[in-house]
Order: sequence, then C-alpha cells, then structure tokens
Amino acid sequence: PTQAPSQVLDDFSSRAAMESAGWKFAWDSISTFLQPGQSAYESYCSSVPDSYCGYLSGGAEGVVSLPLSGSGTGTIDFGNGCCGKVAVYLNNELLDTAEPKEFSRTKHFSFSDGDTLRVVDEETAVIVINSLSLRVTGTPAPTQAPSQ
Repeated sequence: PTQAPSQVLDDFSSRAAMESAGWKFAWDSISTFLQPGQSAYESYCSSVPDSYCGYLSGGAEGVVSLPLSGSGTGTIDFGNGCCGKVAVYLNNELLDTAEPKEFSRTKHFSFSDGDTLRVVDEETAVIVINSLSLRVTGTPAPTQAPSQ
C-alpha cells in the first residue's frame, strides 16, 4: 500500500477520516477523539481546533499510531493539552516529548518502509497532533513477490 498524501494524513476532522488515512487508535472511549461540545475538549483542546486531541483516562497509555510505507523524511507537529507528557516514537525509539500545556512542538525524522510512528499519552497527558507531512523518497516494499 502507498502512503496517503499529507493533506489526508493531517485531516483531523473526524476519527473516521484519520482511520481512513491509516491512523490507528489503541483504545476506544469517549475521550479517544475529543470534539467541540465535550467538556474535556473545552478544557484541553479548544486552543487547537483543527488538530487531533484525545487521551486514555485511568492512567494507562493511549497510543495513536501510523504505519509508514516507503522511506523518506517526515515532520510532525504535536503537543500536550494537559499534564504529564506526550511522547513521539518511531518504532520503539523516542523522538521527542511535549511537556504539560505545550501545544506545539515540531520534530523532523527519517523513516524506512515498515516503520511505525507512535504518539503516546504518558503520565495522564492529552495527545495533540497538529500536522504531519511526509516526503517519500523510496518506494514501499512489494506486498507479494512478482509472478514469473
């Protein structure tokens, strides 16, 4: 599968739009995708209205991930709408963290075919994803061997 275009990757208008672009949510609750009108949205997300905002309550880690196809470079603008910290990982390597109420932090990274970008709500944080852009320079691995 090829990577979705950047304008699709950072369409945070709905959970369905994110999932159709390849984003995966590791939990399912009312706080997975916060929207205007919810009290948690008004408390944590109203200053970033065009961004993804969500958390997993109860102290467990909420994870929003995106499998990457091909190889290249990327830039994520992410943040933290509350307390604790939000961490961004490429596979299991920590790329960067956002501290409490740090709504915008930018990180550039390189990726390879099959890598997974993960944004994690650690220590009762609220995940904010403002944008993601990818520049794919290498082609993805074939999903099956070519027929002879």
